[in-house]
Amino acid sequence: MGSGMFTRSIRWKFLAVTLGLVVSVVAIMTVIHISVQRAALKNEFNTHIGTIKESMKERARDLAHGLASIIDEALVTFDISAVITQVKKSVETGKHSGEPAYIILMDNDSRALIHTLRPQLHQTRLTDPEDVFAIAQHQEVINEFTKDANEYMEIIVPVTLASQPWGVLRIGYSNKRLNQLIKDTQDTIKRKTHEMIIRSIAVATISIIISAIIALILSGRLISPLVSLTRMVQEIVKGHFSVVDRIAVTSNDEVGILAHTFVEMTRNLRSSHNQLEQYTKTVEEPTKTETDVPKTIQIPNVIKSKHIHTFITLDDNINASVEDSAELNTGLAASPFEELDIVYARLEDLFKQIGTEGDVQTKVLFMANMLMHTCSIDEDIALGTLMIRQNTRYTIKHPLHTAIVCEIVAKKLGWSARDRLSLLSAAITMNIAIIELQEMLHNQKDPLTDQQRLAIESHPLYGMEFLKRNNVTDKLWLNAVMQHHETINGKGYPKGLTGEDVCMAARIVYSADIYCTAVTGRNYRRHLSPAVAIRDIFINKDQKFDADVTKVLMKNLGFYPPGSFVKLKNNEIAVVTQRAEKANAPIVHTVVKSNGVKPLNPLRRDTGIDEFSVKAIATPVEVNRYQLWDDSVLKKPRATRIKRDRLQTSIPAKLLDPVTTKTSDVIIIYISEYGCQLKTPAVEGNLYVVNKSYYITFTLLEKVFEDIDCVVKHYQVKDDSQLLGIAFTNANGELKNTITKVNGLSGKNPIWS
Repeated sequence: MGSGMFTRSIRWKFLAVTLGLVVSVVAIMTVIHISVQRAALKNEFNTHIGTIKESMKERARDLAHGLASIIDEALVTFDISAVITQVKKSVETGKHSGEPAYIILMDNDSRALIHTLRPQLHQTRLTDPEDVFAIAQHQEVINEFTKDANEYMEIIVPVTLASQPWGVLRIGYSNKRLNQLIKDTQDTIKRKTHEMIIRSIAVATISIIISAIIALILSGRLISPLVSLTRMVQEIVKGHFSVVDRIAVTSNDEVGILAHTFVEMTRNLRSSHNQLEQYTKTVEEPTKTETDVPKTIQIPNVIKSKHIHTFITLDDNINASVEDSAELNTGLAASPFEELDIVYARLEDLFKQIGTEGDVQTKVLFMANMLMHTCSIDEDIALGTLMIRQNTRYTIKHPLHTAIVCEIVAKKLGWSARDRLSLLSAAITMNIAIIELQEMLHNQKDPLTDQQRLAIESHPLYGMEFLKRNNVTDKLWLNAVMQHHETINGKGYPKGLTGEDVCMAARIVYSADIYCTAVTGRNYRRHLSPAVAIRDIFINKDQKFDADVTKVLMKNLGFYPPGSFVKLKNNEIAVVTQRAEKANAPIVHTVVKSNGVKPLNPLRRDTGIDEFSVKAIATPVEVNRYQLWDDSVLKKPRATRIKRDRLQTSIPAKLLDPVTTKTSDVIIIYISEYGCQLKTPAVEGNLYVVNKSYYITFTLLEKVFEDIDCVVKHYQVKDDSQLLGIAFTNANGELKNTITKVNGLSGKNPIWS
């Protein structure tokens, strides 16, 4: 048999076996793939149907919660017209999609105040089975029923007024669109299945072709040693032993061993053949000398190679703590945003290391101090930045939000910087004993279990004990954590303290905690609008909450605190960026125009103007905080800065008119390094002129400040008093330093005379 026939025979046998195996494997894998994909598509279909239903329910919940918030606020103001308008708009918007099919608002007497499906039933008592079922519900439920040959899914949301049941809001959805979606989904899955089969067959065909090419190439390489051996044997049979010198053995497998063996055998045969020829010549020529033995050249059989190893020497400081890097970042921080980001990262790192972290006290004090500094730069940014951050962890965002509110309230109450530092530390660590549980509860849709409720009621005690074990000795800090769920009416926990037994620090943390929790909400409890949250706290003042704290909270946060998303009268969506004198008329920046287009830069709006007045709370959207609070916003009017930094006082003073040389006795009720507010008895006629210069004399910390130049900026008669806004025109360094010192020494209720 010739070498060509040998080559064709073994090569085609190898190809046949290889391709047979490849085809079998590819066919099996294709069948398995198609079966798995079919099963996956069926599961996808079932999941998609469930998702569609859940999506419909979520949309119903979102609409219900939005309308419920509007209803809550409308009931407070006794104005139901805004609700009727919004309901009609919602039904009109969903007329073509069938979402929603109808909206019904019933009071506790089953009387329909709104009925979009059957308007003739307005002010009529509803008695159908679904109506009876709806009015009996005291928590949010979904009811599915069939009526008039139509299938409906109805979400029922209880409506309360002043924490008392008032009625229910019912939003119904027709299942016609759902059935159409199911049919469309089935058609889509059938099309995908057909496309998948075609793709699988195409992939299998391509795989077989590629495998055949690879097998063809490999077969040529694999049988080449055998072809060489075959040719060598054929040459040796012919007596051509020199062919052995042209064979190079490069492999160590069985073929290589066979080739090596043939080479050695051939060399032995050649040596024997040469010896036989030599012997023959010796016999034929006995006088001839012995043939010279050729010299042997030794070639080393091993060539050693050198390998260069490169090592990267790591600096010993590569594992430097997060604290060191944070210190560096703090030094470079250029804005309140970056400072808040640092505090957020620090707290997240601390909570990750609970139980192993050695110096909890220092880390928390650092974060509290940085929050105080951020608030001193701009309280609106400190509040708003956390409110607009929707994609952050609740367990990190909530204590920081609470701490900022505590700082604002305590500062307005005149607390010293030292006491505020302890207070903020308490707010940051108030839930340190239930971090994991709190994270789980934020994402939990079901009500609390008995075990979870027990853990919550005991976490203040465990939190205090944890802090003590970590060398925290600050009594204000520890007491605030221990008592931050106690209420002055004795219905708090864990000890049920009453009245003065609840420390002021705990009262502030409790009010801030409840407020921040209410406006954030959880999956099992919808969030409230800030206005409703403030209202609920105010209603419960003198029962659960401290009255002084409640008043400061209402006055300084307002109905729409910075970071709140609101809908304006002109249908724009805006973000509150700055508090104003009126609690219900903040400064906002429009982020979505009435036509749904986002402006290149947010548009500043004063909601005190009727055109831009706040109409309702809006759903949050993605915003750029640097655009909301840019340099122009940071540079607030001097009057606003005075209001933020002013200190409540009761200082007798003399106000001199340089023109008439008449002196008036006044009382300084607020003072800052920029100016003060004066109070005098009301008299007939205006004795003071706006933008006119005066001289004021008063005593502060036993120092007399005489004839300080000032200008009347505004004038107001209120009740039986006159209020004057005074701006210092040339306050010297001593006066500013003294006012700053007073601010640092001020106690709970400062009255400086």
